[in-house]
Amino acid sequence: MANKQLDEEKLIMLVQENRQLWDRRDINYKDFGVKKNTWRSIGEQLNVDDIIAKNRWRYLRDTYCRKIIEINQPSGSGCKPIQWKHFDQMGFLKDTLASRPRMGNVEGKEENSNEGQYWMQDGPVLDDVLTLEKERHEVTKKRFEHSGNYHAMLSFVPLLDRLTEEDQMDAREQIIKFAHQIIREKKKNYRV
Repeated sequence: MANKQLDEEKLIMLVQENRQLWDRRDINYKDFGVKKNTWRSIGEQLNVDDIIAKNRWRYLRDTYCRKIIEINQPSGSGCKPIQWKHFDQMGFLKDTLASRPRMGNVEGKEENSNEGQYWMQDGPVLDDVLTLEKERHEVTKKRFEHSGNYHAMLSFVPLLDRLTEEDQMDAREQIIKFAHQIIREKKKNYRV
C-alpha cells in the first residue's frame, strides 16, 4: 500500500468504531485474529499499511493519555488548557482510564476527586507496557544465559590477566590449538 500522509481524524473514528481494539471489555479484545483483520481493514480504508495505522494509533493513544495526566497535575501546579487537536475526538478512551487518588501538596489533605492520576487500567497501554517489559526481560535473560563452556572460559580470565601480554598471547594460542585438536579428533571418530 502507499505510504502517504495518514488522515488521523479518520483513523481515530475507525478505531472508535472497533471497540475490540481499545476496550478490554469487548468479547473480541483478546482475539488477535479479529484484531489483525480489523487493522488490515483500517489500513485499506486509509490507504496505508496496517502496521503504519496501528503505530500511529498507539502514538495518538499515548499522547491522549499524557494529555489527561497533564490536566490532572497535583494541586498547586496550575491548570493549562489542552492544545491538542484530537483531544476531544479521543474522549471515548476516557472510559478505559482509571483514576487513583493523589496526595496534594498540603499536609493532611488527600485529593479524592477526579484530579487523580490516570492510566489505562488493564487496557491496551498496560498490555503494551507489560509486553515490552517481558521482551526486555527475555533479552536480558538471554544475555546472561550462557553455556557452561562460556563460564569455564571466563574463569581463566583472572589467571590470564596476571600474565604478561606476550604470555597471554601464547596461552590463547595454546588454548585454541588444544580446542582445535579435540574437535579434529572428534570429527575423525564420527567419520569412522
